[in-house]
Amino acid sequence: MVMRDRTILVGLSLAALLVGAYLIFYSSARTSSSVTAAGSESAAVASVPVTVLTKGQQANVSKRVNYVLVDKGQLDSLWKSMNASSTEPNVDFQANDVLAIFAGAEPSVGYSVTVSGVEDNAAVRMVHILFQKPGPGCTTSKATVHPFELVSVPKSAQPLQLAHSYATSTVSCK
Repeated sequence: MVMRDRTILVGLSLAALLVGAYLIFYSSARTSSSVTAAGSESAAVASVPVTVLTKGQQANVSKRVNYVLVDKGQLDSLWKSMNASSTEPNVDFQANDVLAIFAGAEPSVGYSVTVSGVEDNAAVRMVHILFQKPGPGCTTSKATVHPFELVSVPKSAQPLQLAHSYATSTVSCK
């Protein structure tokens, strides 16, 4: 009975690995390039320029959340809710949108959030977000912080679905 169970477990594991490998290779092949009408290949993903407007540790936003702001009224409202002590950034909303990234409440100084890149493909604007936390040996104070970053990106010529990818890294303090 034990040998049969092991054989079934090994078989299922191999099947899962094969399916996973197929999905990874198939999806990366599908998204790495596209063929234009003329038949030549072109990159399917375009890097979007990002301008940091402001970032800090005290946003008065206690949960991890992200916003796309498309006009000055939205920025004014968010700025007031953040209890920001600095001057609100000036943004040309005819040409740009603002991405507001909030890490939520963190237990000590040393945490941060950064938009590490933005990419457009045919249907999705992908925002890559990096959360950083202090590593072992870092000197931190036990004060709750609320890391945030506001960036501007050019408006898209077409309506896009916004998607996020998250990564976390540990900062070395040695």
